[in-house]
Amino acid sequence: MCTESQLQSLCSLSWVERLVKDYGSSDRVLLAEGITKIQKRFGGDNVKKCLEKLDENDLNGVADMLLGYYDKMYTFSLKKYKKHKPLNINCVTSDPSENADVILNEVKNMI
Repeated sequence: MCTESQLQSLCSLSWVERLVKDYGSSDRVLLAEGITKIQKRFGGDNVKKCLEKLDENDLNGVADMLLGYYDKMYTFSLKKYKKHKPLNINCVTSDPSENADVILNEVKNMI
């Protein structure tokens, strides 16, 4: 069983592009509320800059800033739980269904 591994999927579509594609049409008020909720760890200045980018409709800038925050949190988590070995799987498409099949096949091959 692969409970000792963390799954990392590397997709061809950049995370910024993916986030903008998936969330770019979301309600701006809800996006702003979500950004504000992480102020304690993200920092007041970063929240202010991110909200300004949101007001300017610079969704790539918003996504890039938030990815920086989440990458730091993810790296911290990896270090904290370093007993888990990452499993890197390359996904060549941004289609979630196809990626799920690739991931499931890789995991089945491990068992």
